[in-house]
Amino acid sequence: MRNLEKVLVLLSHIPNPRIIKRIETLQDDFLVNIIFWDRKLPASEQFVVKRYDNYYRIAVPAPQGNVIARIIPLVRFAIKSLSILRQERPAVIHAGNMDMLLIAWIYSFLNYKDVKIVYESADLPKYTFVKKAKKARERVA
Repeated sequence: MRNLEKVLVLLSHIPNPRIIKRIETLQDDFLVNIIFWDRKLPASEQFVVKRYDNYYRIAVPAPQGNVIARIIPLVRFAIKSLSILRQERPAVIHAGNMDMLLIAWIYSFLNYKDVKIVYESADLPKYTFVKKAKKARERVA
């Protein structure tokens, strides 16, 4: 077996088809591990393991959409994720959104400063640019 660099995909949701496609592409050149948050939502997508080396489903119930109510579950997920990250020691962490970027940063700050972090901004949180965009439109008009 080749000596492959380890990439860990850190997700705040059950992997969807878009992410699964990305993971399968990474597997051509890397040893891929996955940590994902199963929030126990009623309409959750199903995730079928294919050829992943390690995957970790962290089941911590959390509401959809309510950021404040998700803080404590996020902390619980983060603690479990950081423990797994210390065990796996990936060379690269692919963070699926802002919450996961924070966990990856904490891991790199506390443990392994040489880990590379890839942040994917698949969608922007609704409050990120609303005021700035409004002001920009007002200046243009």
